[in-house]
Amino acid sequence: MLDSAGGIKNIEDLITENERIIVYNGDIITNMPSELLIRKHFELNTSVTLALRSNGPLLNVNIDKEGFVCDMRHTLKNQGVKSCLFAGVYIVEKSFLKRLTVGRIESIVLPLVEMIKENPRSVGAVVIDDGCWYDVGSLDEYNRLVKTGIG
Repeated sequence: MLDSAGGIKNIEDLITENERIIVYNGDIITNMPSELLIRKHFELNTSVTLALRSNGPLLNVNIDKEGFVCDMRHTLKNQGVKSCLFAGVYIVEKSFLKRLTVGRIESIVLPLVEMIKENPRSVGAVVIDDGCWYDVGSLDEYNRLVKTGIG
């Protein structure tokens, strides 16, 4: 396993220079509409745009009033105007992949925090509360969802 950033680095050579990809982390199940994410990505013209949720167990992505991410995991101590849950769905431009290292096990979060430090308007976000969203990041959660007929 290469975590979220290491995995997408491996497909860099399959993406042309002006392309982007939509990434769904492997431990989520969702049917939230992706149209809002796509629209916001082009509106903000960022290298990365995150789908966020208003509610959830980890409200640790802060956004400013214009829809840019201003902090993740309280690393930069910037409260912004709203704290949200990262839904594990995001759009990345190929140019972002240059920040990652082949074979390195790394989360997407640290490169994003570095981008925000360099340019506070480099990482966009959109809150999408429509649709269902489940984090299946543990065996217990997976078994719970199977019992409900979701997993």
